[in-house]
Amino acid sequence: MKVYELARQLKMPSTALVPYLVSAGVKKTHHLTPLTADQIAKVRAAVVRDRSRLATASTAPAALSVKPAPPLLAFGSLKGGVGKTTTSLCAAELLRTVAPRWPVVVVDADVAGTELDWVWNESSHSTRGRATYQVSGSLVELLEERPDSHRDGPLDALKSIATDLANDKDPERRGLVVPTFAQGTEGTIEALEWKRVLETSSAYVRRNLARVLRALRECQVAIVVDLPAFDVGFAHFARQAVEDAKGTFYWVTDCDIRTLRATISYLGVHAATLGDDRWQHVVVNGVDDAREPSSFWRMVSRATNLRIPPTPSKPQAGPVLVARADSIRNATNADRDNEDTELFNAIEALIKGASLSRDAPRRLRGEEP
Repeated sequence: MKVYELARQLKMPSTALVPYLVSAGVKKTHHLTPLTADQIAKVRAAVVRDRSRLATASTAPAALSVKPAPPLLAFGSLKGGVGKTTTSLCAAELLRTVAPRWPVVVVDADVAGTELDWVWNESSHSTRGRATYQVSGSLVELLEERPDSHRDGPLDALKSIATDLANDKDPERRGLVVPTFAQGTEGTIEALEWKRVLETSSAYVRRNLARVLRALRECQVAIVVDLPAFDVGFAHFARQAVEDAKGTFYWVTDCDIRTLRATISYLGVHAATLGDDRWQHVVVNGVDDAREPSSFWRMVSRATNLRIPPTPSKPQAGPVLVARADSIRNATNADRDNEDTELFNAIEALIKGASLSRDAPRRLRGEEP
């Protein structure tokens, strides 16, 4: 039997038979080359084996693509005015605009700070492709709801909105802000009373806030939580709730010597629980050159009055370094009657420019360094 005759029997071109002929020891693979019985048997067996393998592969179920869990990030500080809310805003925009482009829910848990809902609100116009952030419900309503209460409460309503947000493919509506208090009630006596209650309801706050965060994660949305300054009262137990919900917490500090010392002291006191990699959960605002981590360790040296920064016992990730962002601070503190454009432009410039340390976008999306 010649090559072309075997190819005809196997219902394949002679050229496709060449690799099998070579593996069977055929020196000349011309279509008129005669084949021995042993060569024919080897070629037949190899072709049958490959066809069987291809058939099995085609009928096997396709490998399931596992989508990563949505990030849950929270930002707190040991002092006010260090850029904590600014960092929360930037982290939300990083999650929303950088692949895999999560729909984002921003939880404003800073009971005494800037209300995020006025920054990104329902009445903001989308310009040049920027998505607005819807405002829905309030954190107080969610914490007030009993876990065993009837359905169709505030949490179910929020979950419905978050699910719609996750399923919405239109990039023009990919954000949601949950304010601390319902819009228009921030300065009421009831809100002031709630602030007092939140400061004294430790286990209650921790349990219910963790429940809310877990429920939102099930909706496949990323979550950014802006916590109050300091690590006492509500801020302390809200941070623990984030950790209970398997979130990542960051301490935010600026380059002021007092703030750095407070952060360094806190990390030292809690070194046993935070571990050697404790610096990787710190965000430092106001670094002159955010691309040079050595500048941060020089600041640590000055803050601790040490000539040489402390040497870690093993290689560790340093903090997330953010260059000066005065334009964001000015825009955040601007008159609320002004348009949001100034703030959006400042945040966009910080994210797209060389203002973040090299691994900051990845780490602020909740990915390990």
